[in-house]
Amino acid sequence: MPQSNDQAAGQPEEPGAAASNSIGGVPYADRNTPRFDLASDLAGVSRHDLATIALRLLGIYALLETVPILARLAAWILFEGRLPARLFLYDAIILATMIVCGLVLVIYAPWLSEKILPKPVTTNPVVPNTLTLMDVQAVAFSVIGVLVIVAWAIPGFMSDGERYLFGSRVGGVEPSFDAFKPYLLRHGVELSAGLWLFYGSEGLARHWRRIRGKPSREQRDDGPL
Repeated sequence: MPQSNDQAAGQPEEPGAAASNSIGGVPYADRNTPRFDLASDLAGVSRHDLATIALRLLGIYALLETVPILARLAAWILFEGRLPARLFLYDAIILATMIVCGLVLVIYAPWLSEKILPKPVTTNPVVPNTLTLMDVQAVAFSVIGVLVIVAWAIPGFMSDGERYLFGSRVGGVEPSFDAFKPYLLRHGVELSAGLWLFYGSEGLARHWRRIRGKPSREQRDDGPL
């Protein structure tokens, strides 16, 4: 006589029943357990997503750097009643530059991320979405490069250029261009280093991993970068 469902539920399962009812040989899996799909699950965070997020964070940083400039301008107007033309021109140029840099990094981050980490040429749809430690390091190099350009090189050029063009006379002598050459050279080196870190980030990451010892194909590399 066939047993009812209640009677069957009350009886313990035989030792081999759980294994026979498992999905894919996993004892805790049943018909309602979500299955792992390699192509879709690895498509979560890609190398380009990481680069895009990093560049947009830098863009937000550049926009936040305009807050002290706006506060300084407001303080001059509120407490001094007027704003010197030289100070207004300098702060306006710095403000416009930082806003443009911030908006470019935020809006065009996906396009810039393609310059940092070009998509690999492959027929496997999973490979472009595979995030490796070398990708993370390449993004780190490029982010440092953008930071050097936005936070050091551009403000340095503007600050020293303003001092040279609009600087007051010292003892009745005009500011000498020769006195500013070391500063211009410094900012030129900063700009070159930033561009090198940005465009050469992937090559730098490869060279760095060769220096620290490239793992074999069979060996899993979970060590530090």
